Amino acid sequence: FTLFNSRRIGLTADGRPLPIAGGVRHTGRAGGLELGLLGMHTNRASGSPAENFAVARLRRNVFGNSDVGVIVLNRNAADSGGGDNLSYGVDANMRLFGNMVVNSYYAASRAAGDSSDGDAARVSVAYRSAFWNTSAMWKRVSDAFDPGVGFVRRRAMQQYFGTLGLHIRPRSTRIQEVVPYVDADYVTDLSSRLETRTLSTGVEVSLQPDGQVVLDVNDQFDRLDAPFQIFSGVTIPAGGYAFRETSLRYTSGQARSLYGNVTASQGSFYGGTRRAYGGGLTWRARYDLSVEGSFTRNDVDLPQGAFLADVAALRLRYAWSTRLFGSAFVQYNTQSKSFVTNARVNFRYAPLSDVFLVFTERRNRETHALNERSVALKVTRMFGF
Repeated sequence: FTLFNSRRIGLTADGRPLPIAGGVRHTGRAGGLELGLLGMHTNRASGSPAENFAVARLRRNVFGNSDVGVIVLNRNAADSGGGDNLSYGVDANMRLFGNMVVNSYYAASRAAGDSSDGDAARVSVAYRSAFWNTSAMWKRVSDAFDPGVGFVRRRAMQQYFGTLGLHIRPRSTRIQEVVPYVDADYVTDLSSRLETRTLSTGVEVSLQPDGQVVLDVNDQFDRLDAPFQIFSGVTIPAGGYAFRETSLRYTSGQARSLYGNVTASQGSFYGGTRRAYGGGLTWRARYDLSVEGSFTRNDVDLPQGAFLADVAALRLRYAWSTRLFGSAFVQYNTQSKSFVTNARVNFRYAPLSDVFLVFTERRNRETHALNERSVALKVTRMFGF
């Protein structure tokens, strides 16, 4: 989960934009502390109340290369149309004995009526050296955890994760490094009933002078408590599903003007089969111009039906100077049958101070209906004192 997600400000729960009246942000260092403050106000619109948002974050280095921090977030209605939500968290990231890293946090949310009173916690320990790469993690998220300015991917769960990998550097003119690894990821509900399991084993091979090949095998289990529609007209029934998939990926080095990646995978999938392949290509035509293209196809055959799901994207980046940049992005998704267009111009008029002009449009390919269109202007100014 993300305890603070700025996209919760200025959008409704279903993604419709809300008018932002204004706000202020302050970041910096004072008295050995790293400080971040944010305040925003949104106006009433689309059935949503006017709201105030406040975020405060403090972080301090300890023992030279470790840190501890605290964050407090508040979201409250500026009128009688909504409720209040308070969330907070503490975290510690410690480096011990040179190669051991311990990361931990605790977070909680509180709201009127106790509807969002919940908490989440995680502890992970990792040991990394030139040869070993191993870690273990435990995480728990309660069913009522709901930070009002955050995003929670999965509630009412416990997660156990472990990995072991080796970094082997053979005496070869064609191979830089070989990394075999094993991962185990278990997710249960709060009563320890298995919901999701992923067991992975594979090997990463870094080539000379650049490039990487990755081969892995994933053995998975997923329990569906309710049926869900994976594609138009194709619904997967509730139940437990076990399946296995093998994938192969190649990524070329980025030192050349033309580089890319390809991937292919095949295996069982929710009682059927899935074959997926795709790739991307980037061309740095000049120091100030680059073009990126990508394509992914999923060929799925289930007892309930078969379908193809394709996603294609094209991105253009251009820099007129060291202060003026632009980018354009177009994506087509066959599942939603929509084109998404995004264009942005960024002018840096002073150090860490920018003007952004952003255009976004989402249109249905079949009906040509306009689903969304927006033009946004954002101005930031950094003050040092």
